[in-house]
Amino acid sequence: MRGAWVEAPHLYKRDGVYWLIAAEGGTEHHHAVTAARADAVTGPYATDPRSPLLTHRHRGAAEPIHNVGHVDLVDTPSGETWAVALAARPIEGTHTLGREVFLVPVEWTPRGPVFAPDTGRVRLTERLPAGTTASPRRDTPVRYDFDGPALGQEWSSLRGPVDALVSPRPGKGGVTIRLSPERLTSTSGTPAFVARRQQHVRLRAATRMRFTAAAPTQEAGLVVFQNHHQHATVALTVDASGTPQVVLTAVEAGTPTRHGAVTVAESEVVLAVDSDENGYTFSVEDEGTWTTLGSIERPFFSTERAGGFVGVHLGLYGTGDAGEAHVRWFEYTPGCPGQGGARHSGRTPSSGR
Repeated sequence: MRGAWVEAPHLYKRDGVYWLIAAEGGTEHHHAVTAARADAVTGPYATDPRSPLLTHRHRGAAEPIHNVGHVDLVDTPSGETWAVALAARPIEGTHTLGREVFLVPVEWTPRGPVFAPDTGRVRLTERLPAGTTASPRRDTPVRYDFDGPALGQEWSSLRGPVDALVSPRPGKGGVTIRLSPERLTSTSGTPAFVARRQQHVRLRAATRMRFTAAAPTQEAGLVVFQNHHQHATVALTVDASGTPQVVLTAVEAGTPTRHGAVTVAESEVVLAVDSDENGYTFSVEDEGTWTTLGSIERPFFSTERAGGFVGVHLGLYGTGDAGEAHVRWFEYTPGCPGQGGARHSGRTPSSGR
């Protein structure tokens, strides 16, 4: 198969012809779908001269969907063929949601598959396959009380299972996080960390957590995670004198920078982050008072600045040589941010670098 960095081929048989449908051009702007055909499964395969069969590499910056590639084909019971494709939706040149799945109609012709025959492009809004009905949109708030035996399939960890570090409390509710010396910046081992994908640009994520640190090297809290060298945390810890505090820290290229800190009276607080097109605003609720610790611009977490392509994850973590944190609940609320701490701030945190 000809093309730049051809990868992930899928093999199909259609009307006696074998088709290899693959991605090429890398995972960024030049991503595309290419194809090759053969009369026998063992080949030889000849690259379809129409390739790339689907791409947005030729479209301008105003195109709402970029990085189109990696398709899988599905024949529906009604006789239609559809492709599910991966692509990204940038905002002013950067994206934070990673690669999302888009639906593309496919028409089979004597020359092979034609993707999006009416438009030649992936659209933000697409018709439903014939014979199907719309499913309810998953744009409603989700509250995790963790009252079951497992976290759920939407939660991910880093480099291995975390059952011994992060575990629900059946019958009691909540999650126990056992601190681990593995930091989020490490590239080996398994940190005490679980997170779920960010699926909306505008959202609010919040958690109620109880944790008493014995030293400044112990912390537990909420994390906005792009990758091991680019993320931000808002965490319960203590200062050098042992005074409880909540600290906002941003890690860029593996280097941490403190963006704000506030003293708290309680070892149980609500930590929150609000996201929109501009950035992420971090806040804490302590004894009924909300305090905004600071904001980080949205491109900080983008693929274009941080690398990678899986998108931002929002979750929970704990770092230290000992100790446990208890999470009572975690909420993910799509929609307009600013519904919590940023709007009810009653204190101004100290800041430093």
